[in-house]
Amino acid sequence: MDAVSDKSLGAVAPTDPAPRPPTATVLAVLVAGHPEPSLDVVMAGLASQDHPRLEALVVDAGIPPAAAGEPTLVERVGRLLPGSTIARMEGNPGFGAAVAAGLTARSGVTPPSFLLLLADDVLLVDTAVRRMVERALESNAGIVGAKVLAHDGSRTLDDLGASVDRLGTPVPLVEPGELDQGQYDTAGDVLAVSGAAVLVRTDLFEALGGIDPEVHGADGLVELCWRARLLGAAVATAPTAVARRVDTGSYPLDPSDPSEGHAAGGSGNGTAGRRRPVRRRTREHPWSSSQRARNRLRMVLVCHRPARTAAAVAGLLLATLVGAVYGLATGRFRHATGLVGAWPWNLRRLSSVRRRRRLMPTPDATASATVARLEVPHRAFRRVVTGRDLTGSDDRSPIQLRLHRLWSMLFGPGGMALMVSAVVLGFGSRSLVGTGLPAVGRMQPLPVDPMDLVRSWWLGWRPTGTGTTVVGPDGLALLGFLDGLWPWGSDLLWTLVVLAALPVGAVGVWRLTQPVGGGRSRAVAVLVYLSVPLPYDALRDGRLAPMAAFAVLPWVVRRLVGAQGVAPYGTRGGEAGPGTRLRGLWSEVLLTGLLLGAVAAVDPMLAVPVAMVLAGLVVGTILAGSLAGLGRLLLVTMAGVVVAGLLQLPLVLELLTGRSIGSLLNPVQWPVHGVGTMEMFRLDTGDFGLGRVGSALLVVPVLALVVARGRHLFIALRAWFVVAASWSAVWILNQGWWDGPTPEPGVLLAPAAVGLAWAAAVGVAGLGADLLVGTSGERFQRLRQAAVGVAGLSLAVAVLPVLGGSIDGAWGTARDDLRAAVPFIYSGPVDGGTIHGGVPRVLWLGDPSVLPAVGISLGDDHLGGGYPGDGRPSGGPIPDGLAMAVTDGRPDLIDQWPMDRTEGLASIRTSVLDAMAGDTSRLGARLATWGVGWVVLVERSTPVPQPAREVAVPDLLAGAMSRQLDLERMEGINRAVTVYRSTVVEAPLAVVRDRNRR
Repeated sequence: MDAVSDKSLGAVAPTDPAPRPPTATVLAVLVAGHPEPSLDVVMAGLASQDHPRLEALVVDAGIPPAAAGEPTLVERVGRLLPGSTIARMEGNPGFGAAVAAGLTARSGVTPPSFLLLLADDVLLVDTAVRRMVERALESNAGIVGAKVLAHDGSRTLDDLGASVDRLGTPVPLVEPGELDQGQYDTAGDVLAVSGAAVLVRTDLFEALGGIDPEVHGADGLVELCWRARLLGAAVATAPTAVARRVDTGSYPLDPSDPSEGHAAGGSGNGTAGRRRPVRRRTREHPWSSSQRARNRLRMVLVCHRPARTAAAVAGLLLATLVGAVYGLATGRFRHATGLVGAWPWNLRRLSSVRRRRRLMPTPDATASATVARLEVPHRAFRRVVTGRDLTGSDDRSPIQLRLHRLWSMLFGPGGMALMVSAVVLGFGSRSLVGTGLPAVGRMQPLPVDPMDLVRSWWLGWRPTGTGTTVVGPDGLALLGFLDGLWPWGSDLLWTLVVLAALPVGAVGVWRLTQPVGGGRSRAVAVLVYLSVPLPYDALRDGRLAPMAAFAVLPWVVRRLVGAQGVAPYGTRGGEAGPGTRLRGLWSEVLLTGLLLGAVAAVDPMLAVPVAMVLAGLVVGTILAGSLAGLGRLLLVTMAGVVVAGLLQLPLVLELLTGRSIGSLLNPVQWPVHGVGTMEMFRLDTGDFGLGRVGSALLVVPVLALVVARGRHLFIALRAWFVVAASWSAVWILNQGWWDGPTPEPGVLLAPAAVGLAWAAAVGVAGLGADLLVGTSGERFQRLRQAAVGVAGLSLAVAVLPVLGGSIDGAWGTARDDLRAAVPFIYSGPVDGGTIHGGVPRVLWLGDPSVLPAVGISLGDDHLGGGYPGDGRPSGGPIPDGLAMAVTDGRPDLIDQWPMDRTEGLASIRTSVLDAMAGDTSRLGARLATWGVGWVVLVERSTPVPQPAREVAVPDLLAGAMSRQLDLERMEGINRAVTVYRSTVVEAPLAVVRDRNRR
């Protein structure tokens, strides 16, 4: 390293300041690590100081040579700081090492009273140095820091010092974006001052051995202040000494510079070598996690006394293990490896730790108490595990802070909408919570033994049909496990699980629209989403899949738009919006995969609406005239599908070895024009809505296309293309252009519900902000007021069906179910009795939409292939929409999922078709082979006179059953069903006998 004297610079010195009384000498040490023009601004600020005895030492920490025609660093320093010294270094070993090397190069001169350690991205106000010296002399402080404001000229606080928690993590004292209102001016006593501009007594600096060269970045000066406190020195902030960050612009970080470690996710306190043009979290730099973890452990080893060191090291070890698991689980692999790698790195440097500790005498009780008082008492473990910046300016506990934030959120417009919605949903569900859900359609009760769900998942077999190796989704096993732990009745648990789809979907929409606008936008989005008729029609008809889609799709959309990263869901094209958390690529992939895996665990059929959402986002992005984030969206989605496939590996292997994708779907009859065009636009698949008046639901989303501007318009276009993808799928099916397996209408319309709520939030945000830009005048104000009035009126009309449906406390669902119509059919022993040979099976015949269990079509095979031994019987054509299901006694939840082809189902199906064709009059004997003791023809999903879906049984089937000689019709039965009892049934569980039938 070379030292260049200022005498050879030949620059003109500035005008000498007016004579002042003798005062303390100050040596400003400016470590220049980057050649940006902002360095000239920093040096100009240093030259403007009114402190009379100020010298400058500029350390060239690896600045590359100037390009041709540009001034060199020597020329720039000579022009702005004549009389200074320049120390050149090869590379940038870090701020602490650069300061030490610069002071060594300047040896042989009278040491100053104070050292001013200055970063190369901070501009000092012309009185800053003088006021820092005055504060040091008045309070006898060993270290004094300045108040650092943001670079944008506002009163936003950038840095005001830091504290540490019990595990050694530096904690910034100010919140990001916090305004300077003098709130910290009276509390100048801190554990560590801002590292941007630090005034330290020279003798104290030497006694401490300088900045630890092994602690890089922001933490180096925090560690210096910490050790100064242990020596009994005072550390204070001079609130009248103001500095301001310099906007250095955007440039790539240098991986070889460890002092850059906090640029991506530092502790928040400014320091030399730290480059932060905008105070926001950016993509994590490779040095960030590893350097912070190394610094933390080293500071604990050096600064803590022996008793506390042991406890802190044990806590750090546990936090490292948990944090490594957390990092792997969330895709933050650098964070995980950084935590683990800090231990061998520090173990190799234990000798330097011992040397640093020998410089420190045993602190007295007063110094130790002062450090303990200034430590942050909360969230130390969480900081290590997550690596997140959690400020420590508030001395309240995390629970108190969360309650305060929750309280503030609930009384905003969005929170009020959630609370009002919760009240209405609770009021409308009060009867269901008290009496349980009616056993309608797929919403059958849980098994009598909750572990049946777990056993069927674990063993890969369930009794549905005549026994099948195709089990339901993985979520059934979790539900069965929860039912086993649930202290109350199974009916209550099942009711709460189903009804939870409404609040879960509402909260998902709230999260989706949080970055779009203010609380009013979120409130309107939640109200629009909960006003969609889909979930209430699904409750009435007993359809589980639409309820599941309603709950999970908002979260899927939020995950995908977050992966795309376009503003306000990221930083592409603008600033990130409220509630947006920026993640790395692998973190996005892992979280997306986990979410898709969870969706598949609920119902694999939900992959269809997820694909529709992705198609809408891709097409909407392209047609909006931008490809921003599109490649990242596709990459994250495809990689996420791979992760989800690994989570659902057994199902993937089954599909790869021949299982039909159609077997994942329940058999659904979709006649041509089965869902009308207007019903499709209103998302109305039943009778819950208000008919044509329900079109008011579309007003606010359409308004978004008219009033939105800029990035709001980009969101509106993507939202509407998600809606268009949903409507297009339903339209294609309505035209009869697809005759393959398909989900239920409510599942295909669920993406449209999310898109409309999303667009509604944009519409409100546009009315509140976009229309105010560049427009004025009385006429405009009237138009805007009219638009607001129309939007409010349409929203009021849209919520009327929900308010009306909540009055009866059951959302218009039936008060009774088919169990009341067939009380003699049971699923187990009654009143403690025993059943020898098992419960007789029940054959249910009718339209798939009214059957209480999932079955198979009596017509064409929905699985895409024939059954074993299956042959088309003679006779007339089979009526469309006729299906059969076989259950062991009363159906339950385990019977609500598709099954594979089995010999038993094929035999039963063939027997029924033969009976319809008139080829047999002893159907009971043929069914008895498979233990079928009851045949039930179902015409209504609930008994008369309850509201129900009603589909008449074809005369061909009814006549065939009446002609069977071994089927006895049960009289006095509700007309919703026609029940036949087999007179020749045998127990479904076979008994082995010898030749004498013994």
